[in-house]
Amino acid sequence: MKRIFCVLSFSFLVSSLFTLTVGYKYFYIVLASLAGLVALTLLVYIFTKSQKLLFLTVALIFALSAALLARFVHLPKMTLAEELDGKDYFTRGTITGISRTRNYTIVVARCTVDDDLYDGNVTVILKGNVADADIGKYIEFNGTLEYCNTFNDKGKESFLKAFPDSYVIGESNSYFWNFVFDTRLKIRETADTMPDSAMIKAFILGDKSALGTEVQEDFKRIGTSHLLAISGLHLTIIVMSLYQFLARLRLSLRTSAVLSSLVALFYLTVSGFSLSLLRAAEMLIVFFFARCIRRENDSITALFIAGFFLALISPWSLFNIGFILSFLATLGILVFASSAVDKYRKYLEEQKEKGKRFTRRQHFAHSLIADLLSAAMTSLAATAMTMPVIMATLNEISAFFLIGNLLIIPLAKYYLIFSCLTVSFKAFGVLLIAYPFGFVGEAFQNLFVWLSSVLAGFAGDGLSFDRTYMTCGIAVISVLAVMLFFFSRKVWALPAFVAAMFLFIPIFNSVSAKLIYPTALVDTANSKGVNTTLVRWRDEVYLLDQSPGKSKRMYGLDSIFADNDITYIDKAVFIFPERIKTERVEALLNRFDIGTLVFITPQYDFDIPESDVWYNTEIEIVYEEIYEVAEGIDAVVYEDVCTAFLLNNNGNTFLSYYSYSEDDFVADIIDADVLVLNGKVSHIPAKGETGTSFRIAEGS
Repeated sequence: MKRIFCVLSFSFLVSSLFTLTVGYKYFYIVLASLAGLVALTLLVYIFTKSQKLLFLTVALIFALSAALLARFVHLPKMTLAEELDGKDYFTRGTITGISRTRNYTIVVARCTVDDDLYDGNVTVILKGNVADADIGKYIEFNGTLEYCNTFNDKGKESFLKAFPDSYVIGESNSYFWNFVFDTRLKIRETADTMPDSAMIKAFILGDKSALGTEVQEDFKRIGTSHLLAISGLHLTIIVMSLYQFLARLRLSLRTSAVLSSLVALFYLTVSGFSLSLLRAAEMLIVFFFARCIRRENDSITALFIAGFFLALISPWSLFNIGFILSFLATLGILVFASSAVDKYRKYLEEQKEKGKRFTRRQHFAHSLIADLLSAAMTSLAATAMTMPVIMATLNEISAFFLIGNLLIIPLAKYYLIFSCLTVSFKAFGVLLIAYPFGFVGEAFQNLFVWLSSVLAGFAGDGLSFDRTYMTCGIAVISVLAVMLFFFSRKVWALPAFVAAMFLFIPIFNSVSAKLIYPTALVDTANSKGVNTTLVRWRDEVYLLDQSPGKSKRMYGLDSIFADNDITYIDKAVFIFPERIKTERVEALLNRFDIGTLVFITPQYDFDIPESDVWYNTEIEIVYEEIYEVAEGIDAVVYEDVCTAFLLNNNGNTFLSYYSYSEDDFVADIIDADVLVLNGKVSHIPAKGETGTSFRIAEGS
């Protein structure tokens, strides 16, 4: 059967993802269903001898084995992490991933907790830009561990998060990780001696911290920001360029393949084992292996084999956004882009067979058309397959992506090659060769940065869904993306689909805008002893905190701020039923910039602690049961019953509350019985859901 490995790998991937998603609760239902299907198909095969049924049985057995592996090997890691939630431990490990934001340095470290009590990834959030932190370094800290199982955390296989006040970063005891760090340091130091050092570090190491925000914004506006995050594209360009160069030197096929594979593994190591690079490296190694044994390489099969091995080792990779985008983009390119180019070249061959002769100019023109067609279809295919995921995670896509990728990627390709050569020769002291390569690379860099700036001036803002009905819009384009596969052999299908989607988004927003009112943002973090509500209302941000006074936990708050691009709180309101407890307040002041602190409390006297975090912050103490935070927003205190954050919008009301009594709280006691949730009217439950996000309609 054609591409049997693709079907088997796909069944393994889907079963792994589904099992990890449903967890323990429904596992035995999944197991019984798969086992029953295996038994049924096997029984029918015995009587019919149908090869298709036998193949289906094997695929179901793969799915069954994936479910068992996920349940008994991988899910227990998450359970063990949950048991450590809220506990203080001494933790140490090696940094395997790093990212930097405006206010934080976020590292993922492979850690052991309390002498091998737990061995797994921990996301450590360090305040400020910590220059010493890098992949391959060693980190240790004492602090409270927080259990987290969001989609992003699962993708990093990191179920614990920590915000240590003090930590130590030093050299690792492992020769391997010291080699990784020393290599990255050498690349960084070599790049720092060059005029385009910021761009070199972004292209080779994925470190964008030194790049100007204007350059990053230009790349984003024209849909080429993926060039600034190392991915399978970078690895493929470097390795395949080396492979073609070695082939031109007339080295043997096996020698070229082995050397290219080693370079792929080296670059994979230096990058910190990015999943998109790992997928690309596995595909390249399969390709080289096929060439060595004189077999035709099937790229789609290689892609699914790479996905299978990743899911076999760590099925949590299936939750990683980078891997999902890389896998879907590659699949789209292999299914759609190559077929269109092949059809064009087949047309030229047919013309030659009919006796038509082409002049040199015609040969050049046809070759140029084929290259442009390949580049255009590659960009369209990658965009078509990844659009649902991009809209679900970033909710923005550039309308200039096709022009941007057609013009920038060829220049960026040569820039990456010359930059790698320059850094390599300069690191080994071969300056006579390094300087000419560096000069050419810098010329390419100046050209595509200038071109990006020019295109960004015409691009305008990206297309995005109105957030209120965003889920509905993403569902539509997801269904259409799946349907696109049925027309994959039609050349018109791919450009027609992308054009339709780019027309669909503004039309969808225009129609939905007539169905809903303008919206305010209300997000809640309500779990693990944290009860916090965030409201962005009329261009100002308000935070109501009803958490216990001694709690320092930030469960969900960082995600809310990051997802909504919030860096400043205009007013934070704290409700203390008895007396002011400063531990919680200081924890928030250490984490966020806050303009005004409001304490609703019966305590009449309060001394500001002698700590720098309290300076430059206005403090207000109120004693009323109902305090107006801003127009339309009230903080409500009913002693011995509840505290609440109340948002009124011309009759539509949102309520976030914390109950101090054993009885269920009745929302009607403060006239808050109607809620507009994602554009639909529903009644407020007696107890709110955990971690929900609400949009409140503002009356006309």
